[in-house]
Parts: sequence; structure tokens; C-alpha cells
Amino acid sequence: MKRVPMQSKAIRSAGFDAESNTLEVEFTTGAVYRYYLVPKSVYDWLLRVKSKSAFLERNIKNHFQYRRVDKPASPDTSLAQLLKDSLQSNHVEDNNGTGPSDGSNER
Repeated sequence: MKRVPMQSKAIRSAGFDAESNTLEVEFTTGAVYRYYLVPKSVYDWLLRVKSKSAFLERNIKNHFQYRRVDKPASPDTSLAQLLKDSLQSNHVEDNNGTGPSDGSNER
């Protein structure tokens, strides 16, 4: 999945796959998370808002299933594999329901 750079203290880049409605966020710490079944409009807003991490905190974390991934999805990753991954992980590494703790509390 191709990601675009973000101007944020906490988020390095983000990308969106319209086929699977998957949002991929890379934090400045290097951690990469995928959020599943995210409407494209949410991604569009993430691109436009001034405070990316505040938007992520309020509108994405704890609203969509997610999982931490070791590396970005390759272009060859099938939709079936993405769906399988999303079904196997419901808030994996969710920090006791608070979501990723990778410096995404930018103010």
C-alpha cells in the first residue's frame, strides 16, 4: 500500500486501500498499524485536518478494528489475506483498550 508523508509530530505517513477500506498509518516511532473497514471519507479528512494525531485519536482509534503490522502491506497482498488478517485481530496490542501508544497523542 502506498503511503503519503504526513506533516505531524507523531504520524510519519498514511495510506488507504479503497478495495479493502484499509487505512495504514506509520508513526514516527516506526510502528505501523492497519485500521480495517474505514470509510474513504475518514482518510480524506485525515489528509485535510491540521492535527493528524488528534483526528486519529478522536475518529479512528477505538472506532475501527486494527492491528500492528511489522511492515506495510505489499501490493501483492490479496484482499482475502487482508480480510483474514482483520478477522484474526480485534484490537491486537490495543494497550488495554486505549489503542496504539506510539506518540499519537500530539496536541
